[in-house]
Amino acid sequence: MKYNDVERYELLKHYVKSIDSGMMSPLYGFDKYEEYRDRIENELVGLTAASGIQIKSQSYHFLERVFGTWHDPKHNDEIRNGVSLEDIKDAILNGKIKITHGGDSILHSIEICGVTINPHTGNLIQVNPK
Repeated sequence: MKYNDVERYELLKHYVKSIDSGMMSPLYGFDKYEEYRDRIENELVGLTAASGIQIKSQSYHFLERVFGTWHDPKHNDEIRNGVSLEDIKDAILNGKIKITHGGDSILHSIEICGVTINPHTGNLIQVNPK
């Protein structure tokens, strides 16, 4: 894979990093990780958010947050639930809008979750369950 499919190898390296850092459970195999990355590309990238931002890409952190974690090492090992792509799509298209981080991110939130988007690049930054 390292030499014959460079893009997939990069994805595998990020998957391993997410497992090693504790941000994802190893119970989600690489096949599922890859499947969800592709689903996000096909189902969310290309949408125009309620704020008018066109979704152009996704971060690896966003993908981690879709799955959630049993022990979030950055937040006192708290459980962080994953969020369904259907709920994420609803938040992007219909969520309440809040400008955060001095305008460098826009939060789209519904009762179930909040999705943060970079307004300059159209990158999906993260998703948080509520």
